[in-house]
Amino acid sequence: MKLINVTMILFGFLLSGCGQSEPPVNTKNPVEDKTVGAKEDLKKMLQDLAQSGAGGSALMGVKESIDKAVRPTDAKLADDLTKDFTDLSGVQDPAKIKEIATRMAGKL
Repeated sequence: MKLINVTMILFGFLLSGCGQSEPPVNTKNPVEDKTVGAKEDLKKMLQDLAQSGAGGSALMGVKESIDKAVRPTDAKLADDLTKDFTDLSGVQDPAKIKEIATRMAGKL
């Protein structure tokens, strides 16, 4: 009887460590995923915005891309684009978004 109790306790310890592990936590930054490192890629991103007129989350990564792709080589252009981006991010009207995004892409 004692042997059965000891066996049951050991068996219980063995099973207690066999649970499912927690799913991995997504540590990626969604802004970094959309950030581009070349002026041509930034221009393409802005042209896509100009075509769709989408705002909100579609703008994610644009400011960071300006800082990464433009600022190191042309600070004045980066400042101009950042000002335009500030205007762009405050607009809801798709026609106005298209206008500002087209203007920004034209500067590249």
